Amino acid sequence: MSAYSSLLSGHAYRKLPGEERVDHSLASHVTYGGHHLSGVIELTNFQVVFIALTNESGSVRTPNFFRSSEKKRYLLKFPLGTIRNIDQKSNQGSISLHINCKDIRELVFTFADCGRTNEFLENLKAYAFPALSKKTLFAYLYGAKCIANNIFATDGWDVYNPEEEYHRQKHLYQRLADYENQHRL
Repeated sequence: MSAYSSLLSGHAYRKLPGEERVDHSLASHVTYGGHHLSGVIELTNFQVVFIALTNESGSVRTPNFFRSSEKKRYLLKFPLGTIRNIDQKSNQGSISLHINCKDIRELVFTFADCGRTNEFLENLKAYAFPALSKKTLFAYLYGAKCIANNIFATDGWDVYNPEEEYHRQKHLYQRLADYENQHRL
């Protein structure tokens, strides 16, 4: 059993239809308080998920909500569409990714395996910025999968019917016809 499988045993999260795992790596998340949470960062074609397991006996400082004798799960999920830019910084034998989001968050992940980090970074950039890498947008995969599994009754293009909208808004057709014929209301 790999470190990834043992870490995630019993800690699965629900994926959307069409969402598939692209890459994963062991990493550490640096929280705003300066705490380091070790865990797994997983990249799907829709979002980035960080799952951390820690307890008080670990060698890292832990936030107050982790101080207990049993292991607890910390789950951080953010869609790829919220990523504004990604910076890679090297320091003391490790590489850190600084992910700036459009909602002013800056998420920092530290990787010990430098070779694995570059591969993860390339995959992250390819899926976070699909226009540059010519990747298919997740919305199209999600819509096709939902229609194929009958989650949505229609494909969404039959929602608007102009004739029904005129009846719903109670437009007076006769008044408009009189105006066109006699040029008066």
